[in-house]
Amino acid sequence: MKKSELARKLVEKGECNIFTNWHDHTGVSAEDFIAAVKWLEEDPFETFEAHNDEGKPIQIKRMTREIRCREDGTIEKLRRVNDANGCFVGFYNEDGKHVQGQPMMLNIRDRI
Repeated sequence: MKKSELARKLVEKGECNIFTNWHDHTGVSAEDFIAAVKWLEEDPFETFEAHNDEGKPIQIKRMTREIRCREDGTIEKLRRVNDANGCFVGFYNEDGKHVQGQPMMLNIRDRI
């Protein structure tokens, strides 16, 4: 089951803790939350080459998308930036501005 389908079911049952928390504190709508989770599902991921403990090359995949809920109840789509080695650099909004602080964020690997 896709995460957005799971999110929809949990939201409808009142069992999605992250949505309930975001909704209670900001008023974010269920429709906006589920649409944002669907956007997270479409994360293309970035692939980087690294080396394991034995020095053998391995491929690692890093997320490129996260969302956060703003205090006004809007969901902001963020680009997660990694350097050439796959190390996390920072978050950037759709305007390309660096985002400070990460309150109430979610990515595709987080539990719904």
